[in-house]
Amino acid sequence: MRSTRRPRSGSPTPRSATASKSRAPYTPEQIADLFELLSRLGGARGMIRQSEFFLYTAKDRRAVELCREKGLRHPEITGWIRASLDDYRLVKAAGLRETGMLASISDYHIYRKMASDRRTVLDGYLKVVEAALADGVVRAFISRTPRAPTCTASSCRSCGA
Repeated sequence: MRSTRRPRSGSPTPRSATASKSRAPYTPEQIADLFELLSRLGGARGMIRQSEFFLYTAKDRRAVELCREKGLRHPEITGWIRASLDDYRLVKAAGLRETGMLASISDYHIYRKMASDRRTVLDGYLKVVEAALADGVVRAFISRTPRAPTCTASSCRSCGA
């Protein structure tokens, strides 16, 4: 969790992200306890339907194990991964039926951060979705599509590429 608060005009430089955190991150055991509370709050009919875990972190993978050990029907454990085959293997290993996939497709991400091209990146994302479908993951959604028009990497005034 990071602070997104912007300093007011004339205020001193904002504190570092670490200093502005209100508490230490939850441990896997604390996450499992919260998961159990969510189940109780959701009741027998599962009004709280899902709980999402970032499978690319060891802490969340451990939390998934602990939550599974509780044997609760609700909330359903779902995943969140980067749209890569390496991360998808984590979904498969966890036996999840749903995952979100971070798939950045802005020109800035493709050309600058990934040092690739649009076709290669999109083909890679497609391979992950095809693998999920082949394995019976019933829902996979892709996130991080830009809302504004994209730029060209060779001449962009808006993102500085």
